[in-house]
Amino acid sequence: MISENQLKKFELLFQKGLLGTAELEALKKIADKKIFSLHFELRSFLYISVLLFSSGIGILIYNNIDSIGHSIIIGTLILFTFLSFYYILNNRVDFNFSEIKNPNPIYDYIVLLANVLLGIVFAYLQFMYQIFGSIYFLPTIIPTIIYFFSAYIFDHKGVLSIAITGLAASIGLSLKPNQILNNDFYNNQQITILSVLLSIVFVFYTNYSTKISLKKHFNFTYLQFALHLFFSACLFGGASNYYLFYLILVIAAFAYFVRLGFKEKYFSLIIFSYFYSYIFSIVFFVKFFSSVNLDSEFVFSFIPLIYTLGTIYIIRHLNRIRKSFASL
Repeated sequence: MISENQLKKFELLFQKGLLGTAELEALKKIADKKIFSLHFELRSFLYISVLLFSSGIGILIYNNIDSIGHSIIIGTLILFTFLSFYYILNNRVDFNFSEIKNPNPIYDYIVLLANVLLGIVFAYLQFMYQIFGSIYFLPTIIPTIIYFFSAYIFDHKGVLSIAITGLAASIGLSLKPNQILNNDFYNNQQITILSVLLSIVFVFYTNYSTKISLKKHFNFTYLQFALHLFFSACLFGGASNYYLFYLILVIAAFAYFVRLGFKEKYFSLIIFSYFYSYIFSIVFFVKFFSSVNLDSEFVFSFIPLIYTLGTIYIIRHLNRIRKSFASL
């Protein structure tokens, strides 16, 4: 969407003769929402198609496992995976440190399909044939390494997200919904510390990749994972007896991500930093006042009023930031 300030700049360029009449009229139509792009809708449709195709394979295997046979299933999966990788390797653009444009729109989705199928193959081989024995680390880390190579060679953010998720799972950061409900995250401080450390590694890597100009457009993906992983760990850590330590971490992370959000114009980093810090403050104050010798009931009676006013202020503050970003 084109803002009013941007439209005025385009009119100034038109007056200077740097922009044609047809181009200016087209931009005005876009600003009036008479023309809109179907790019997002088409990309979403193709991504859904890939997910439905891979899900359909899983359902087909599950419903016909007895009649088809394991050998035929794994052979078919390997064949599809091989053909997908063969296509993308033969049609790829040469590797470059900066962002590259893939040869055609379908290419990105075949890259995604090839890597999703690769994960299915490794999982199936381990589940049915135990090819890695009892070393459950290997069937996770090996495809994860391939995912990282694929993400950088084929310049694919979706595969990078799969690789980061696989890396987290391979070092033990896998958590099921029932584990969260049973408070296992809180009880397992190792998961909390690993989450914090992995987040810090991602942040340091983004600084390094910026320094050497290696796929800098990947930084936002790393930072998103780092932010959510770090603050989620701190939320659970804040409910432990080390809440003062996690308070320091949250303050430092909030300052870093908000500053980076303003610098790089990443509004989502700012809004999520405010959101997580706001939730953490509730956890912290409940934990703090429960541990000191104060009239907790009297103190807690003021918390709803304080946080209602705080919520109104933060929403208005974030709205002003959003408008300032839109005007740029």
